[in-house]
Parts: sequence; C-alpha cells; structure tokens
Amino acid sequence: LFVGQAAANTAASADFDGDGVVGVPDFLLFIATFGSSQGDEKYEARYDLDGSGEIGVPDFLIFLDFFGQKVPPSQLVSVCDRTGAVRDSIVVLAPVSTCGDVTATHLAAIDTLRVNSASLTALKAGDFSGLTGMAYLDLRSNQLNSLPDGLFDGLTALTGLNLGGNQFTSIPSQLFTLTDLTHLYLWRNQLSGPVPTSELIKFSNLTYLNLGGNQLSGPIPASELAKLSNLTYLNLGDNPLSGEIPAELGNLTNLERLYLYRNQLTGEIPVELNNLTNLQHLYLNSNQLTGEIPVELNNLTNLQYLYLNSNQLTGEIPPELGNLTSLQRLHLDRNQLSGEIPTELSNLSNLQRLNLSRNQLSGGIPIELGNLFNLTYLNLGVNQLSGGIPIELGNLTNLGLLAIWDNDLSGPIPTEFGNLTNLVHLSFGGNQLSGPIPVELGNLTNLTYMTFWNNQLIGEIPTELGNLINLTYLNLGDNQLSGEIPQSLTMLTKLETFSFGGEGGLCASSDPTIQMWLDGIENAHGPTCALPGQREALVALYNATDGPNWTNNDNWLTDNDISSWYGVHVSDGSVKSLDMRDNNLTGELPAELGNLTNLETLHLPNNALSGQIPTELGNLSNLQYLWLYRNQLTGPIPTELSNLTNLGVLELWDNQLTGEIPPELGNLSNLERLYLLANMLSGEIPAELSNLTNLTELKLSGNRLSGGIPVELGNLSNLKILELGGNQLSGEIPQSLTGLTMLERFSFGGEGGLCAPSDPTIQMWLDGIENAHGPTCAPPGQREALVALYNATDGPNWTNNTNWLTDNDISTWYGVEVSDGSVTELELRENNLTGELPVELGNLTNLGGLSLWGNQLSGEIPTELGNLTNLGYLGLWDNALTGEIPAELGNLTNLTHLRLGRNQLTGEIPTELGNLTNLSNLTLEGNQLSGEIPTELGNLTNLTELGLHDNDLTGEISTELGNLTNLTYLWLWDNSLSGSIPTELSNLTNLTELSLNHNQLSGEIPMELGNLSNLTGLWLHDNQLNGTIPAELGNLSNLERLEFDRNALSGEIPAELGNLTNLKHLALNNNALSGSIPIELGNLSSLEEMNLHDNQLSGEIPSQLGNLASLKALNIWNTQLSGGIPAELGNLTNLERMELWNTQLSGTLPQSLTMLTKLTKFRFQNTGLCAPSDAAFQTWLQGIEDANGPTCSE
Repeated sequence: LFVGQAAANTAASADFDGDGVVGVPDFLLFIATFGSSQGDEKYEARYDLDGSGEIGVPDFLIFLDFFGQKVPPSQLVSVCDRTGAVRDSIVVLAPVSTCGDVTATHLAAIDTLRVNSASLTALKAGDFSGLTGMAYLDLRSNQLNSLPDGLFDGLTALTGLNLGGNQFTSIPSQLFTLTDLTHLYLWRNQLSGPVPTSELIKFSNLTYLNLGGNQLSGPIPASELAKLSNLTYLNLGDNPLSGEIPAELGNLTNLERLYLYRNQLTGEIPVELNNLTNLQHLYLNSNQLTGEIPVELNNLTNLQYLYLNSNQLTGEIPPELGNLTSLQRLHLDRNQLSGEIPTELSNLSNLQRLNLSRNQLSGGIPIELGNLFNLTYLNLGVNQLSGGIPIELGNLTNLGLLAIWDNDLSGPIPTEFGNLTNLVHLSFGGNQLSGPIPVELGNLTNLTYMTFWNNQLIGEIPTELGNLINLTYLNLGDNQLSGEIPQSLTMLTKLETFSFGGEGGLCASSDPTIQMWLDGIENAHGPTCALPGQREALVALYNATDGPNWTNNDNWLTDNDISSWYGVHVSDGSVKSLDMRDNNLTGELPAELGNLTNLETLHLPNNALSGQIPTELGNLSNLQYLWLYRNQLTGPIPTELSNLTNLGVLELWDNQLTGEIPPELGNLSNLERLYLLANMLSGEIPAELSNLTNLTELKLSGNRLSGGIPVELGNLSNLKILELGGNQLSGEIPQSLTGLTMLERFSFGGEGGLCAPSDPTIQMWLDGIENAHGPTCAPPGQREALVALYNATDGPNWTNNTNWLTDNDISTWYGVEVSDGSVTELELRENNLTGELPVELGNLTNLGGLSLWGNQLSGEIPTELGNLTNLGYLGLWDNALTGEIPAELGNLTNLTHLRLGRNQLTGEIPTELGNLTNLSNLTLEGNQLSGEIPTELGNLTNLTELGLHDNDLTGEISTELGNLTNLTYLWLWDNSLSGSIPTELSNLTNLTELSLNHNQLSGEIPMELGNLSNLTGLWLHDNQLNGTIPAELGNLSNLERLEFDRNALSGEIPAELGNLTNLKHLALNNNALSGSIPIELGNLSSLEEMNLHDNQLSGEIPSQLGNLASLKALNIWNTQLSGGIPAELGNLTNLERMELWNTQLSGTLPQSLTMLTKLTKFRFQNTGLCAPSDAAFQTWLQGIEDANGPTCSE
C-alpha cells in the first residue's frame, strides 16, 4: 500500500510552498503538522501524502524521496495553492466542498472554466495544470497585463481563449503554444501599433478573432489576414485604423461577421466584399468612407445586419439592396445620400429596423414600405422628403418607433396611425403637416414620446390624447392649434416635458386643476389664456408707440395668445413681464398700462419714448422692476410712483426729466437700486431718501442738483454705490457718511465745489473705498499757484483752459490732477502757453509731474522749482527758455525724467545733476550749453537715455560715463568734443545707439566697442579718427547702421564686417582705406546702402556683391577699383543708385544689368567702362532718369 501511494505522488505533491523546488521551507511546513490525524485542528490533507488519515513516518519517507527535486511546470499543482479566483472556480465545477477534495479526475473532466470579472492582476504558472479536457478558458474583464511561462502547458484540448477587457499591450507570447486555438478574444485591451498579423498567423486554425476596442492603428493588413482563411468572425472595430478597406478582405470567403466600425477608414467600399457570400453581419459604420454604396452588395444574400451609417457616402440608395431578403437591420443614416427611397426596399420582408435619417433624400415616402410588416423601427427624419404621409404605414403594427421629423411633408396625419398600438416613439415635428390631430392617436397607449412641433396643424387638442397615460414627452408647439388644453390631459401624470402654443392661440385655462397639473410637469412651456383687460392694455401701447414700425412686433394684434406676442410674458392669464427694450418705440406711454395690475417687470429702455411718465403707473402695485432709462421722457417724476411699495429697482436715467426729486420716493421701502442720473433734475437731495434702508445703489450724477449732501444719507448702511458727481452740489462731505462702511464706489464733485475735507477721519474712510473719485478741499496756496501760472502765461489764449479760474474744484481745471487736495500732476503740453514761468510753481510741493513742453515759454527756469522734491517728471523741452540750468534742480532726488532739450539754455551743465541718482532719462539736446561734460554724471547709474547732442560742449568724453551700465542711448553728436573715444564705453553692454559724430574726436576706434553686442546704431562719422577699423566690430550682430565716413581711417576693410547680417547702412566713404573689397561683404543680406567712395580701394568688384538682394545704393566712385563689372550685379533688382565713375574699371557693361528695373541713377563716366550698343541695352539705359557714361564703339 505504501509503495502504491508513493507512486501516485509526484514532486509537485511535496512542493508545498509552490516555489518549484522541494526544500527546507517545504519541510518546515510539513513538520508543523506531523503527528496530527484527520479531525485535528492542524491536520491538512495535502501533507497526508499516503492518504491514511494520519501524518506520520510513512508520509515523511515519501517526502524524503522528493527532497531536493525541482518540480516541472507541467506537473499538477494542488488546487489549494492556485490563485484564489481560479481555485474557487474549480471547486464550484468539481463539485466538491473544499479545494483539498479536488482530484485529478475532477480536473480532467472540466471542459469550460470561467474566471471572468474576478479583479485578477496576475496568475501562477500552475493555475491550470491538470485541466487536460478544458476547451474554453474565459479570463475576460480582469486587470491582467502579463502571463507566467508554462501557464498553458498540457492544455491540449484548449480551442477557445477569452482575454478581452484586460490590460495587455501586446499578444502574450505564452499563447503561441496554443496552435489549435479556434477562438481568440483580445477586445478592449491596450494593444497599439499595427495589427499584429505576424503573431496572429501562428494561429492557423482561428475561426473567431476579436481585436475590437484597442488602440491599433495604421492600415488593415489584408494580405496577412487572408492567411487566416478559416475565419468566420473578424472584429477590428473601435480602433484608430486608417487607410482604405482592402479589397483582399473579399478573399475571406468563410466570413459570417465582419466588424470594422468606429475607425478612421477612408475611401470607397470595395466591391470585392460581394465575395463574402456567407456574411450575415457587416458593420462599416462610424468611419470616413466616401463614394456610392456598391450595387454588388446585393450578392450578400445571407446578410442580416448592414450598418453603413455615420460615414460620408453619396449617391442614391441602390435598388439592388432589395435583393437582400434575409436583412433584418439596415442603417444608412448620417451620410450624404440623395435621390428617392427605392421601392425595392419593400422586398425586405424580414426587415425589423430601417434608419435612413440625416441624409439628403427627396421625393415621397414609398407606399410600398407599408408591406414591411416586421418593422419595429422606422426613422426617415432630417431629409428633404415631400408629399403626404402614406396611409399604408398604418399597416406596420409592430412599429415601436416612427420618426419622420424635419422634412417637407405636407397633408394630414393619417387616421390609420391609430392602428400602431405598439408605438413608443412618434416624431412628426418640423414638417408642413396640416389638418387636425386625429382622435385615433388616442389608441396609442404605449406611447412615451410624441412630437408634432413646427407644423401647420389646426383645431383643438383631441380629448382622446388623455388616454396616452405613459407619455413622458409631448410637444405640440409652433402650430396653429386653437382652444384650451382639455381637462383630459391632466391624466398624463408621467409627463415630464410639455410644450404647446402657437399662432392659433392654443392656451391653458386658469382653471386650478389645469394649472396644478402644469406646475407638476418638470418642463412645461406654453401660454395661459389671458384675463380680461390685458390684451386691451397691450393694444393701447402698440397704437400709442407706433407699433407697425417697432423693430420686432411679432404676433402683436394677431389672434394668437398674447403670450406669443414679442416681449410679453404671461402667467395665470396675466401679463407679468413686458420687455420691449431696444425696440424703436416712439411716442408717449398710454395710461392703460396702469391696468396691468399683476405686472412685475416693465422693461422699456433704449427707445425714443417721449412725453411724461403716466401717473397711472402708480397703480401697478405688484411692480418690482421699472426700467425706463435712455428715452426722451420729460416732465417731473410722478409722486404716484411712491405707491409701488414692492419696487426693488427704479431706473429713470438718461432722459430729460425736470423738477425736483419727489421726497415721497422715500416710501419705497423695498427699493434696492435708484438710478436718476443724466437728467435735468434740480433742487436739493431730499433727506427722505434716507428712509430707503435697503438701498444698495443710488445714482444721482449728471443733473442740476444743488445744496449740500443731507447728513441723513449716512443712515443708508447697505449702500455700495453712491454717485453724486456732475451736479452743482456745494459744501463739504458730512461726517455722517463715514458710517457707510459697505460703500465700494463713491463719486462726487462738480461745479458747486463739493469736496472732501482733509480731516483724517474722512480721508481714512475714502481710502477704504475701492473706487472713490472726487476732490479734496484744496489746502491754502494750491489754487493761488495755478492762478499765477494762468496770469503769467496768457491763460485766456491757451488752446484749452477749461474751468480755469472758475469756482469749480481745481481738479476739474484742464490738465490738473489733484490728490488729497494737493496738485500732483500739471499737464499743459502743447497748449500755447507764452511768457515766463512764475516762481509760485515752487509752492506745489506735492507735484509729481510737470509737463509744459511744446509751448512758447521764455525767460529763465525758476530756481524755486528746486523745492518740488516729490517731482518725478520735469518736461520743459521744445520752448524758448533761456539762461542757465538752475543748480537747485539737483535737489529733485525723486526725478526720473529731466527733459530740457530744444530751448536756448546756456552755460555749463550743473554738476549738481549728479545727485539725481533715480534719473532714467536726461535730455538736454538742442541748446547752447558749453563747457565739459561733468564727471558727476557718472553717478547716474539708473540712466537709460542720455542726450547731450547739438550743443557747444567741449573737452574730452568723460571716462566716468562708462559707469552708466543701464544706458541704452548715448547721444553726444554735434558738439566740439575732442580727444580719443574712451575704452570705458565698452562697459555699456545694454547700449543700442552710440552717436559721437560731428565732433573733433581723434585717435583710433577702440576695439573694445566690439563688446557692445546690443548695438543697432554706431555713428562716428565727421570726426578726425585714424588707424584701422577694428575687426572686433564684426561681433556686433545686431548692428543696422555703421557710419564711419569723413574721418582719416586707413588700412583694409575687415572681412569680419561680413558677419553683420542685420546691417542696412554701411558708410566708410571719404577715408584713406586701401586694399580690395572683402568678398565677405556679400553676406550682408539686409544691406540697403553701401558707401565706399572716396577711398584708395583697389582690385576688382567681388561677384559676391550680387547676393545683396536688398541693396538700393552702391557708391564706389573715386577709388582705384579695376576690372569689369560682375554679371552677378544684375541680381540686385532693388538697386536704385549705382555710381562707379572716376575709377579704373573697364570693359563692356554686362547685359544682366538690364534686370535692374528700379535704377534711377547710374554713372560710369571717367572709367574704361562702356555700354553695349544694342537696342535693348540702350533702351534700358535711356530709361534711367540720371545716366552718364559712354557707349562702346562698334
């Protein structure tokens, strides 16, 4: 017995921990149960190797036989040691009580194992060992992304494997041992890239392949798939596959189902698909297929489902589709098909679903469709079908959905449709159907959705529709239905959406039962029948305000319910809202509006209403919103408006209302917004407005109100906006307003002089308001200084002197800005000020900006300006000021801009300007300043712009200017500066323009200037510079202008200048330069002007100059250049001037020059050059405005 039992065991029996080796860990597990017997707590059957019911010495001897052995993967693994979900599934199928009871016989008997939807993330190698009879394994809908080696060893019967709904990114290599697979499911994984045909063809017996719902891309590999000739099912749907459908798919003649839906396939449907005569399902929908539907598809006589919808197919529906008599579903919707519906479709007697919607089909609906008795779904919506609805459709008694909406159908709804008692969905909207709604539709008690919107149906709603108790959606709107909604509809208790109304006047009565039923519908839209007097009031408005010429008067004065009249909203039969804004109403408002006693909103702004506001509006006791702004209303505000105690908003602004604000408005206790601005109201602000304790916004600006602000307004504790500016209010803001702690916007001031005192409490309160505008009462001396300026500079003749010398706050005087009562900005530039500046300007000690440039001011700059220590900007340039620059300006240490240029100032630049260390702009150009540049200017390290040009400055350029490392512009031209250019200027690495021309500078050009990499302009011309041009200047890659002309420079032109590809202007003329023109200058692709004349240049003109496509001027006269003219110069098609005279150039001008059609000046006299005598060249030459040079003799 012992020997027989031992022979029945294998090494796998003793590999208790499943690690593939029988070792010490297995011994420790075994010894823990040694000595136990069946029934003991620590007894486990798997350690009872001889099956005796006791774990003892015989079991130990068997264990020793296997100790040290490796377990082959194919050997049987104990069911208890397998992955939990696999173990549990096997136990259920065995069927046994515990995993320890499963025998090899049990395992071999299992033919199908389903471990789907078990949240598996991994499997063990021996999970399926022993399942030798298993034909189908279902692992779908887990989280697997890999499989262990040996998982499928010994599964020789396996033909079906479902791995769908997992996370595999490629076909697991472990599958390749399963060469007998016929069914492979890999749908909804994470497969990407091309279809893996090189792996798939290893499964030569496949009949069923599902790769749908992955991320496969690229074309369909038809030639490889054709090798899987046994396929009956192929699903590549819901991937991003592209390209055309391969014709080779027609070779898979065993196919019964082909799914290519929801890809990115293009091109036409291949006719070769007609070879798939066994095909039952063909899904090509939701791609980008084009062309016509192949008539050859009529060969697919076994086809049951044909889905071609959601493509871009065109042409007509082939009548041959009528041969597909097995067809049950035909979906051609969402294409661009045209023509008529073929009558042959009536041959499809097995058809259950027909969807032709959202195409461009025309013609009538074939009556033959009434023969498709098995039809449950018919959708012809969104086409261009016309004619009547065939009564024969009433034969389709199995229909659950009938949709023919959004066509051009006309005529009545057939009464025969009452036979379609299985209908759940009926949609006829968006046609031109006429006549009444048939009472027979009341038989369709299964209906949940019915819509007839936007037709021309007439008559009343049949009471029989109350039988449709399952309806959840009913739309009868935009027809010509009339009468009232019948009481029977209140039986439709499941209704969620109900829309009605239209030109016929259909409405809901105010009956409580009807209204309660409508209130219970989540989405109900339609008019309530109007109460007496409502229509008459609206007619009076129409007649009084030129209704025929309104911008929109839709339905007004028609028999339609008044709720359909433009701008009218009705509830419970009463007008609740009247919105006619921006509608071109003219004339006066009628008194009859006072009869709309349930009105809550009257919205008539932005029209041209005139006359007075009717006192009868005081009858509208339910009114909450009254908007009459931006009209032409006149007269007083009626005191009767004080009766509107429910009013929350009153906006009468931007009219021509006059008189005083009625104190009775203080009775409107619910008012939150009162806008009376931009009228002509006068008198004082009523203290009674303080009773409006709910008020959040009060706007009275732009009127003629006078007096002071009532202290009582401090009671309006909810106020957020208070606008009082633009009136004639006077006095100071009262202390009581500081109680308005919620104020966010406050504007005041005007002609009356209203201002805020400088009291700290008031000022702190104003500072806490986010948006406060208004003058602070001016401190002494501010107004007087301005008056002195006005009188000293001919104020009456200023270009603009608005409000100057009036009683208005000085903040309203033109050009004056005030903060906390002090003048902070004075901006009177280009305003025709003449005369001298008064010393009183020095009293404006809070002035931050003084801009008086562009006037005719004369005399000296007052030294008192040195008192303006808060000044940040001083602009006096472009005047006729004389005298010296006051040294006192050196006190203005907050100054960032000092601009005194273009005056007649004399004397030296004060060294005290070196104290202005915040200065970023110092321009003193165009004066008569003399002396040297102060070294103290080197302290102004924040300077970005220094302009001292066009003066009479002398001496050397101060080396301290090299400290101004933020400088971007340095202009010293047109002075009498001497000495050499300081190398320290190379520190100014932010410099973009350096202009030292027209001085008396000498010495060599510092090679260190090549460090100024941001330089765009370098002007050194008209000096006495000598030596060579530094090659380092070739580093200035941003340079656009290089002008060194009229100096005494010698040596050769550096080839490195060819690196300056942004250079537009190169002027090296009138020097003593020698050598040849560097060919590298041909790299200057942006160059527009090249001036090299009046030098000692020699050699030939480089042909590379023909590359300068932007060049407009080439001046190389008066040099020693020789040789001929390169033909490449004919490429310079933008050239306008070329001067070659007085050189040693020779030869015949090249014919290519005739391409220079923009040339206006061309001189080549006093050279050895001559022009060809042929007519074409001579015609070109004579067309040049200024041409001078000889013609070659023949």
